[in-house]
Amino acid sequence: MKSETLHPGWSVQIVDDRLIATFVGRLSTADGRSSALEFARCLREQPRHVVWDLGQMRGYEAGAREAWQSQLWPLREQILSISVRGGGPFVRLGANTLAMALGIALKDD
Repeated sequence: MKSETLHPGWSVQIVDDRLIATFVGRLSTADGRSSALEFARCLREQPRHVVWDLGQMRGYEAGAREAWQSQLWPLREQILSISVRGGGPFVRLGANTLAMALGIALKDD
């Protein structure tokens, strides 16, 4: 099964049991909210392995991180695993911090 939601700065894809979020450039607070809402909607459907593709991400606003944390916290038991693809030290640190807040170990994809 494959499903995809595309926006200029982000996309969300379902591929089999994986839920993949891809980010491009700097994630604004508004895009953080909309991407987190779409990601959470998909995660509610069934438990999934989460993949964050950060290869083209250059940064994010604090409000974007807050949106992701608030949307994923209630769904943390739906997350089977979290892995990350690419990304510079800053965005990988943010991904690691979010994964730690959710109580899930982050691994490389």
